[in-house]
Amino acid sequence: FVAFCSMTFARQLEMRFQGGTPPHVSSVLLTRPPIGRPVALDATPDPAIAERIAMYTPRSVPADRWEHIAPFVRQVVIDANPATPAAAERAVRVVGQLVKYAVDCHLGLDRDMILSPDFVGRFVFHLEQAGRPASTIGTYHSTLRRLAPQVTTTAPWPPVLEHPRTNTPRPYSAETIEGFLRNAKAQTTLLRTNRALVIISLAAGAGLRASEIRAFAGRDLSEDGRVVVSAGHKRKVPVDRPLLDSLREGIADSHDRIFSDHKNALNGVTRSLRFDPTLPTFDLRRLRNTWIDSKLEELSALDLMHQSGLASVRVIDDLVRMRTGDTR
Repeated sequence: FVAFCSMTFARQLEMRFQGGTPPHVSSVLLTRPPIGRPVALDATPDPAIAERIAMYTPRSVPADRWEHIAPFVRQVVIDANPATPAAAERAVRVVGQLVKYAVDCHLGLDRDMILSPDFVGRFVFHLEQAGRPASTIGTYHSTLRRLAPQVTTTAPWPPVLEHPRTNTPRPYSAETIEGFLRNAKAQTTLLRTNRALVIISLAAGAGLRASEIRAFAGRDLSEDGRVVVSAGHKRKVPVDRPLLDSLREGIADSHDRIFSDHKNALNGVTRSLRFDPTLPTFDLRRLRNTWIDSKLEELSALDLMHQSGLASVRVIDDLVRMRTGDTR
């Protein structure tokens, strides 16, 4: 990739020496045709925001490198018109890392090149390969996707969606999970109690989907507390404590399947459970997202996708947006 970046930069220099117009980044990176948009240049930020932009220095960027790119980074952030000092600081940190990476690839300080969808995507892939936590990658990607269309003129970013994204259920709080476990142990029959404990433990403790929970058998839990997932994306996932203890209690030393093979088996089980009406609605997707959200700081994006069986980073990205309050 460094060689690719160098070739792009060399081609631009060659065109300049020949007196021609440098090729547009969309033709170099094989993106869609450029879409023009106005850019709010020379914005005047709030004094507190301006001070935060001027004073913040990314710790991970060497001082000599930062001195070279700081004016470019700060102007980009000013033109993005951040709403708060905290948002401004986050933008300087993220854009600073992106621009440092671009300079390492021998790219010039060109907004429409560095902040293009292609190069941002390559930067995110670089972070994934470096093993950065999924929460970090999600924050960087979200920040750049929101900021880049505001400060570029020809980079082919799609229009920003203004409506809230509600297709990814929010994770439950730790208190809610504890409430579900207490209610599970208070069911009217031992069978319902055991099944409720298994569902909660596998979804909120190991991130299994409904189909994967339905296929679970007691023999699939190893002695070291790992669940062997055989349905769908095959993997081994360690179960979080204390949910591991709840899972073992729900299995009750059985090596057989807990649920029938019917596709609606879990729906029937969950409808039969009775929970305190003060608790939120019992939802398997929210239970699974609770586990995914708990791993954002612990696992890299690649490891989290493998352990959760995710095919894309969309859910991870949505959960990070919920943390930062950005639902666009």
